[in-house]
Amino acid sequence: GVRLEPSESLRITEDGAVVDGLLITGTVVVEADDVVIRNTVIRNTGTFAIRVDGGRNLLVEDSEIDGQGRGAAAVVF
Repeated sequence: GVRLEPSESLRITEDGAVVDGLLITGTVVVEADDVVIRNTVIRNTGTFAIRVDGGRNLLVEDSEIDGQGRGAAAVVF
């Protein structure tokens, strides 16, 4: 019964950011530390759904990743 807010790909650059309640079509690139992704659906349109690029301590909880038959991996690096 949760309504998700539509979003395109995200690039997260703020330490401590919380992504909550989104329906993301694309890729999430995490360049920050201590990021939380929760209650979110990621519909991957590329090779990777979540790419950690320099960030540390990513937590993904109560979320769904749909590779849509294209994804090589859900979370990389």
